[in-house]
This record gives sequence, C-alpha cells and structure tokens, in this order.
Amino acid sequence: MEHQTKTSDRALGAALKPRQLTMMGLGSAIGAGLFIGSGAGIQAAGPAVLISYLVAGTLIILVMWALGEMAAANPDSGAFSVYTAK
Repeated sequence: MEHQTKTSDRALGAALKPRQLTMMGLGSAIGAGLFIGSGAGIQAAGPAVLISYLVAGTLIILVMWALGEMAAANPDSGAFSVYTAK
C-alpha cells in the first residue's frame, strides 16, 4: 500500500507566543519551588516526610473521588460551591 502525503505551501514554524513562554517560565518557577520545599521538609523531618506525603496523597485521592461521585450524581456547572449549596 502506498502512502501519499499532501504537501502544503505553508511550512510549520518553530515559534512560541509570549503567553506560552510566560506559562513555561511560571511552571518552571513553581516546579523549582516544589523541589526546594521538598528538600527543606526532608532535611527537617528525615524519612518520616514520606509518611506525610502518603497521608496527604491519600486525602487528596479521597477528596477527588468524592467530588467525582458528586459530579456523577448531580451534574451541574460550577465548582465545589455548587455542591455545598444543595
């Protein structure tokens, strides 16, 4: 089987918009801050910080699971405030 590709007069440009560059910079700054903050926590608490990360991760999973169940039971546009008003 033979592939035929359609060529276009326009070529893809390798350019980023200022908004995209801003978001990349912001994401890099937040990511670096998380790594530095984690390092400070590990230095202060030692290996016990892994237990706190496990507990926090479990709580986040439970909250997101509950939010998913509420959204499936009562689909409505909005955030948490929609479910607290009912």
